[in-house]
Amino acid sequence: MLTPNEYRLMAEECLLWARQAHSDDVRAPLIELARIWTEAAAKTDGSAPITPERGFPPRPSRETQKC
Repeated sequence: MLTPNEYRLMAEECLLWARQAHSDDVRAPLIELARIWTEAAAKTDGSAPITPERGFPPRPSRETQKC
């Protein structure tokens, strides 16, 4: 199992890749993956959950996601 800091490093790397992405089709999954890594860190160390106010955009609804 990874440590919370290792989860957060993975999230930071995903966000770096997302900032460098040339399209939303690439950027959105990277942001979602960063959110998942950060949530894993929060669950592991009991820190506050991720919210849009803490740096992540809201998750797209199923209706707005591409099939």
